[in-house]
Amino acid sequence: MNLVEPVIQAPEAEPDPVICACMGVKASTIQMAMEVGNASTLDEVNELTQAGTGCRACSCRIDTLRSGFPPQRRA
Repeated sequence: MNLVEPVIQAPEAEPDPVICACMGVKASTIQMAMEVGNASTLDEVNELTQAGTGCRACSCRIDTLRSGFPPQRRA
């Protein structure tokens, strides 16, 4: 066993994960809508990006981004 190398390595985070699979919207698009488009509510993000307008299962991931947390991969 090598004590320098970790035994278990965490998977690398996807740099720009898809947040809304229905519409194919990535985290960077949602972040741009908030920064450039001044979207501050879920409805405003929906309107500007179309994210969350399909099955709406991604609404919690959109809210995570709106709260300033890093994007999470879809399960």
